[in-house]
Amino acid sequence: MQNVDITKEHQQVVKALEEVNVALKKEIKKADIKNELDEKVIYETVKETKELKQTQLWLNKTLEEVEKIESKKDSLFDRINQDVRTPMVVIKGYTDLLIAQKYGDLTPIQKEKLLLIQNSINDLNESFEKILTILENLRNSDIK
Repeated sequence: MQNVDITKEHQQVVKALEEVNVALKKEIKKADIKNELDEKVIYETVKETKELKQTQLWLNKTLEEVEKIESKKDSLFDRINQDVRTPMVVIKGYTDLLIAQKYGDLTPIQKEKLLLIQNSINDLNESFEKILTILENLRNSDIK
């Protein structure tokens, strides 16, 4: 009878061990799936980080290029302003002095021609000021 009891106990122990074994296999499978997911998340995170770094490098390079272009644009604006305004001021100033007869009397034809020059330079100056205003607005716009 004692043999039968040991066999029953043995069977119960074996059955309990099998149940534990099945439960352990399920937990191991869950852990493997979790590790696999963790590895995928890590891989994707590393991949996205590399892409973000590449994008950041590209953006920095593009920003540098934009800043160079902005500098050239500002330099060009200043150069145009200086190169056009200076001769216009001189022409206007001497024309005004000639019309005012600061350098001597004028014939009617000379005065007529100087008035044409004066009107043209005033028109040119007005057009140039409009262009400068437009360029200045573009230079200072938020569209940069």
